[in-house]
Amino acid sequence: MKDVFARLGADFFSTILFLAIYLATDNVLLATGVAIAGAVAQVIHARIKGKELGYMTWAKPGAGHRARLRHAPYA
Repeated sequence: MKDVFARLGADFFSTILFLAIYLATDNVLLATGVAIAGAVAQVIHARIKGKELGYMTWAKPGAGHRARLRHAPYA
């Protein structure tokens, strides 16, 4: 059971990071930038350790980019 929660935490790391930063600052651009940086760091860490990444890890950075575009003042 502990392994399941560890895997979920890893899969939703950047989502949890986004939510924490957004709730703390109420700044969607900052939260999105930090979440994307967290996702990139997670990919780099997995590559160095030789671990396989799940589908959710690859899907999240695109979702963060869509959030940034949706809240852009020129959009």
